Amino acid sequence: MRISSVVITILCLASVAMVWWYKGVSNVSQPHAVTIDQIYGIFKQYQIPYDIDSESVSAVYKAEESTFTGIAEFKKQIARYVEKNQPIKMLMVGFPFKSANTEQKVFGYMPDMAERKALEYLQSMLDRIRAVYSPGARIIIFTDGVAFAPFLGIPFDHVIAYEVALIQLGSDLNDISWHTSADIMRKHQLKSLEEINLLFDTYPPTDQQFRQMHPSLSEVTKRRIALELDHPAGRALLRKYPNTLEHIVFNIVSREARMRNYIIAQFLPSKYIRLTVHFSPDLSKKFGIKLSPTGSVTPYHGVCVQRLDGSWTIEFKKDVKRAECRVEATTVNGIECPFYKCDE
Repeated sequence: MRISSVVITILCLASVAMVWWYKGVSNVSQPHAVTIDQIYGIFKQYQIPYDIDSESVSAVYKAEESTFTGIAEFKKQIARYVEKNQPIKMLMVGFPFKSANTEQKVFGYMPDMAERKALEYLQSMLDRIRAVYSPGARIIIFTDGVAFAPFLGIPFDHVIAYEVALIQLGSDLNDISWHTSADIMRKHQLKSLEEINLLFDTYPPTDQQFRQMHPSLSEVTKRRIALELDHPAGRALLRKYPNTLEHIVFNIVSREARMRNYIIAQFLPSKYIRLTVHFSPDLSKKFGIKLSPTGSVTPYHGVCVQRLDGSWTIEFKKDVKRAECRVEATTVNGIECPFYKCDE
């Protein structure tokens, strides 16, 4: 009995110590902790559960849900806002331009129902957060099309038209805002889109430094870019020089690294939760956010497919069962949004 009493006493003291340690580390009150857990639970429902980039370019990829790290740190990021009763601010990089591959992937170079449904899906997450946390949450979308358009043969006027239409398309979604090339030019008093890339390229790493840090390129990234360029103009681009695909992919990922450092300098990590449209196993760095309930295709690389039961997905155009579907269009905020309506 005496030994049992000692054990119980030790366990009780240990429990008290753990509670004291947790409070000391997290410094989160119990009501706040409940709210933070509720908000995190909503995030989880919109989380990318596996490597969707690999799935999008491989017919044999076996999707398996992954184990995530950095959950405690991610909750601390949420806590920064909840403890001050402030709106949760998030930054997401994406929506660069519509794919030029109209043969296999998209309808055209303007945003359509795929973008609209993706934005509605993001807004649904923000609405659910506001339901449990009255200050709510907001997402700034940093459009990165100007950085990569020159490497993929995308005209700058297509990038600008896409950005302008996106803002109009999502104008009724109050918790989503945009940081486009126009905002970058205004902030830094630039006179041309080319100057945006010159600005990005002042940040590290240089191409030589990047090559030293990454001597080999991701095979998944190469397959993604190869599909992107699998159309007449893209194939002509690939024929221009030897090893052109490797050269294009290297230029894209090297500039992406520099642009990322520009973004970090402009949007301090201490003030924004970082979202990504790619799989992210470490939540302390970025949270991988889905842009549709299912599927691995982002809206700017695919088309919206709506079914009779009201469900929808975003797919490559080549994968749509066209015998069972027809193209329809709806105008949203003045933007014509084509999509596939399927009889299944």
